[in-house]
Amino acid sequence: MNNGNIHNISDYKLETEVALDRPEPPSLAQTEYLQSSDRTIPKVYKEMESFDKDLKEINKTLTDIQTHLNKINNDAPSVISDTINSLPSDNYETIRPINIILKIYCDDVVALLPELELFAEGQNEFEAVNNLKLEILDLIDDLEEFSETDLGTAPKDWKRTLKQLVKKCR
Repeated sequence: MNNGNIHNISDYKLETEVALDRPEPPSLAQTEYLQSSDRTIPKVYKEMESFDKDLKEINKTLTDIQTHLNKINNDAPSVISDTINSLPSDNYETIRPINIILKIYCDDVVALLPELELFAEGQNEFEAVNNLKLEILDLIDDLEEFSETDLGTAPKDWKRTLKQLVKKCR
């Protein structure tokens, strides 16, 4: 079996090894794709650089969004329910526990009494609740200065609510 170029088995082995080292030519489909779409290696490389740049911009934007979301999550308060069972006054006492809401932020605490549209702040829960107690006493004193007929709808409701929560001593 001699095809003219290979004279013995060692020549066949050498020819096979040389053929393996040669790059395979592009297929007809690959060649047609490159020619038909006017794609050249430099152009494809340039497009890849452009995609890489776009990808870096997208990654930066996502990082910025994640940073912003983390800040929002860290700024979101913890919300808990609590009660006020006494007031810092010799003139008034609670009839029943007064339900309040505490919003605990990183820097401060806000105590809310939605029924009376009152709130107070403090550096901690204790301070915020005590400040809210003082706001309740101030509201009682303010409402006592007016007759029922002189009050608007909301203040009348506050006065009615306060009568269910707080009473005068002595």
